[in-house]
Amino acid sequence: MPKLSQEQIDQAREVDLLAYLLSNESGVLKQEGANYRHNEHDSLVYVASKNYWYWNSRGRKINAVDYLMEIRGYSFVDAVERLIGSGTPVVSHYTASGSREQRKPVEKKPFRLPRGKRCATFAVSYLQRRGIHSDIIRRCMQLGLFYESRYNNEAVCVFVGRDDTGTDRFACVRGIAGIPHGVLRKAVFYRHCLQISY
Repeated sequence: MPKLSQEQIDQAREVDLLAYLLSNESGVLKQEGANYRHNEHDSLVYVASKNYWYWNSRGRKINAVDYLMEIRGYSFVDAVERLIGSGTPVVSHYTASGSREQRKPVEKKPFRLPRGKRCATFAVSYLQRRGIHSDIIRRCMQLGLFYESRYNNEAVCVFVGRDDTGTDRFACVRGIAGIPHGVLRKAVFYRHCLQISY
């Protein structure tokens, strides 16, 4: 097995995976606005605003070496040699069209929850139709974990996620008008409410 220097390994890890895929594996990417999604592994997404690849099903970022090893089955040495010899540029920034552009670092905006409605009639009715007991719905509303809002003039449920200190960190917005897109799992909702009640 050939021995690789740390410099070669670092150089391979800095290869721009988007540029590699665009030049060596044409047709495996689907553009979605400014982002790209891998056709064979649809949970593998290039997030243009943050300039990295994220593998949603695995819950982590990946680089070009990881891609060749985990998706294409290369050994570590073969992956590094392939990337060093490919002539692919190191990490750069891309616009939606794939052309290079130097970007300023993205400024983080403070997290804000969607504005709530005073009355949650539609959201409560939706959850009761889904089999969630009214006591659990009431408890979650009192704790601020769930409320009704509007999005594109449609009623939506907003489920609030908090960290260990009780600070709001994310919100899941769920459409409740018309045909539901996906399934709200009762067990997850119950478990979350029960954990909070202790």
